[in-house]
Amino acid sequence: MGSSRLRGKLKRLQRALQDSLESIEQADGTRYWFNPEEEAKNVFLYFAQSCRSVHEREKRPEPPPIVKAVRDAQDRQAAFAKLPMKQMLPLDAEVLVEEGRCVPRCLVAGRDVDESVPDLCKP
Repeated sequence: MGSSRLRGKLKRLQRALQDSLESIEQADGTRYWFNPEEEAKNVFLYFAQSCRSVHEREKRPEPPPIVKAVRDAQDRQAAFAKLPMKQMLPLDAEVLVEEGRCVPRCLVAGRDVDESVPDLCKP
């Protein structure tokens, strides 16, 4: 197969892949490419792991790459709009968008961040 035919096939493959991917332009000029379905799973897992960490009184996990991409985006507001499962994000969304920092938010209504919750199962 000639190199021009191979390059043509490669270009078509890249276009097909990009049709199912989204991207976030980074402050350094690069692009973070992601599959929204896969990243939705990652954000959900991040939420679940954060809940478990709070329950076990352990350090919270590192945010997934998609959250770091939003943090480092050229336009954080537009990047946040592309974030799948943003309602499950265990971080303060306003601080993430406005300041570019990943600050944990409280996961229990009426409590401070990571404040212990009494065991309501005991009499």
